[in-house]
Amino acid sequence: MARIIRGEGLHRTHIETELMRESLQDKQIELRTSPTTVRVLAPAAIITHLGGRSIIDRGKVALLPLVEEVVACRKQQQLIVGVGAGIRARHTLAIAADLGIPPGGMAALIGSVEEQNVRLVQNVFAVHGGIHFTKEQMLLLPVFLRSGAIPVCTGIPPYRFWEPPPRHGVMPNHGPDCGIFLLAEVLGVKSLIYVKDVDGVYTDDPKKHPQASFIAQGSVSELLKLPDLPIEREVLYMLERAHHLKQFRVINGLVPGLLTRAVNGEAVGTVITKDG
Repeated sequence: MARIIRGEGLHRTHIETELMRESLQDKQIELRTSPTTVRVLAPAAIITHLGGRSIIDRGKVALLPLVEEVVACRKQQQLIVGVGAGIRARHTLAIAADLGIPPGGMAALIGSVEEQNVRLVQNVFAVHGGIHFTKEQMLLLPVFLRSGAIPVCTGIPPYRFWEPPPRHGVMPNHGPDCGIFLLAEVLGVKSLIYVKDVDGVYTDDPKKHPQASFIAQGSVSELLKLPDLPIEREVLYMLERAHHLKQFRVINGLVPGLLTRAVNGEAVGTVITKDG
């Protein structure tokens, strides 16, 4: 039990701990208190994030085959489905930028847009045990997974008006890809799979530059040098600072059976790893 050190006059009362009278910004304190292990909530779970524009906006042609794969895989694996915002979020961002809305205001707007996609996808999964999982239900997630449910959740992190200033321009840096990564990190999941409409990462956007070369595996520092990426660039910075996640995968959800192979751990798509 921690000892209480009582102060008198201008002296403060302290609880005797390693952080007593220390600045939480001190580099040595940060290193000394870093845990060797991190307690996780869902170590057996796999998160599959369905891109908004690349998958959901295409409608049933793209979405329903993936629903079938998720349902089939759920018999052997614990699966969580993340949902992207899609073209409506881009339209909202364009109007917001034209009106001069600050990044925090934009983040609040597109977070609301993304909720529509969650409702759509959850309804498709409903007959198979799909439920709408909110951030406030985080501690209930292990119960949902053990019961056989398929939790469906938003990707955009709930920064809203507290969205950090962007590195460049006015658009929020933290979109659905970032939010799903943060969720995967705090849950300590088995693996994270981004489901897009390209085979993985290329040296440039293959839709605009057909001569671009495919990258089967790449590190954060290598991929940050590329001119274009199929995921939000901020995710790479997050991966480098992550405690639990060491890598994640990007696959083409329009190729039948590829999601199933990725869930089963096969070498498909592009694997992005931490440096070192």
